[in-house]
Amino acid sequence: MLWLAIASLTPLINIVMLSITNSLALIFPVRKEPGVAQQFESIGSSLIFMFVATTVLTVVFSTIAIAGILVYFATGTPAAAVISSWFVLLVFACLGVWAVSKAFERFDVSKQI
Repeated sequence: MLWLAIASLTPLINIVMLSITNSLALIFPVRKEPGVAQQFESIGSSLIFMFVATTVLTVVFSTIAIAGILVYFATGTPAAAVISSWFVLLVFACLGVWAVSKAFERFDVSKQI
């Protein structure tokens, strides 16, 4: 039964990961021409995207783990720890969707990239 509770975290993890990627793509747009070899600048932007996404995911997962561990030691039940982690992850997912919406509002399609 505990595996089912842990599996319920995966949709929220996907939302967090997609929101990080989408907000970065909207804040720092990069035009990639089809059929043209990647330029040197695109390698740098890919590295920056990867570094920022990894840093944000590390902060998110650390916070979730700390919340789960604290609740587990306070209550002694693994189910309560998973539920508290789920709620913390839900907060991060809502923050991620909000960040994507703000980045989309700021994004100007007519601007030259």
